[in-house]
Amino acid sequence: MSQPQSRWQMPAEWAQQRRTYVAWPCRDAIWSLGVDAAKQAFAEVIDAISQFQPVTLLVRPQQLAEAQQRVPAHNVTLLPLALDDSWARDILPLFVTHPELGLGAVDFAFNAWGEKFNPYHNDAAAGQALLQALAQQQPLQWQTEAMVFEGGAIHSNGQGTLLTTAECLLHPNRNPNLNQAEIEQRLLTRLGGDKLLWLPKGLHGDVDTDGHVDNIATFTAPGKLLSMHCDDRQHPNFERYQANAAYLSNQIDAHGQPLQLTTIPQPQDVSLDGEPLALSYINYYLGNDVVVVPAFGQNDHDQEAAQIIQAQFPTREVVAIDAMPILAGGGGIHCITMQEPS
Repeated sequence: MSQPQSRWQMPAEWAQQRRTYVAWPCRDAIWSLGVDAAKQAFAEVIDAISQFQPVTLLVRPQQLAEAQQRVPAHNVTLLPLALDDSWARDILPLFVTHPELGLGAVDFAFNAWGEKFNPYHNDAAAGQALLQALAQQQPLQWQTEAMVFEGGAIHSNGQGTLLTTAECLLHPNRNPNLNQAEIEQRLLTRLGGDKLLWLPKGLHGDVDTDGHVDNIATFTAPGKLLSMHCDDRQHPNFERYQANAAYLSNQIDAHGQPLQLTTIPQPQDVSLDGEPLALSYINYYLGNDVVVVPAFGQNDHDQEAAQIIQAQFPTREVVAIDAMPILAGGGGIHCITMQEPS
């Protein structure tokens, strides 16, 4: 991956997509509101996306019959694959494109967010398995990268600027042998970036991922970002939002342009089994003509968030899905999806 004028680059999520990947729930023990509720929520997300573009559902072979019964048949293809868990965003490769060579991918190492869940050997091998299956259908080039990294830890504006959080990437449970400069250089090289923005903090309560960026901030256009805010100075997220906003106010993108930040009021706190859930309106899926946004049973908050997101993407249809069964497993709608660009 070389020359800036003609190189592999990670597209923005608003770029045209060929398909969406989802992995069917299979680690039953993680779903605090029940695996059946999780499967229903996954099916609703799949149904919403499949109205607009193809979906490939990765499924353990022994669950194929169940998945066929529960997910829509239209525009959905089931692909048998050995899996340990259901977070497609983090176990699948990051797709990149090249103006002459077409579609490529980078398959990073995966260690279950710092060895938090076992076993994970199937998930660590899922990227290679998927790429081998894809290569039989279409031209595809990919590279493997020994650095531990998850897709939920990065956003791209498609024009050379990448976004992450220091809280996650510098955690010693990922790459203790690499310093910040080394991590940055690997990401910029592999994903075709010129600048990496390091937000200081992720979301309070996001303990499973150690503060993935897709829970706290995202690009909505090349120079525009979306995050959340709260007015309660005593809330654990208040200083996190303030620190991130202060950092962004002093930054420019890879083309030297200032960054514009829009915020959504964060949802009301919800705890499960005595632990706070990392509820986030930023953890949505952006498809070709749709934005699948999370709802948390908080009508006023949910509606305001959907309206703010709609204003960011006025030509796309906003579809709200009850994301609580997914959040109870440790992630959100963005976490269970992965886009393949056209």
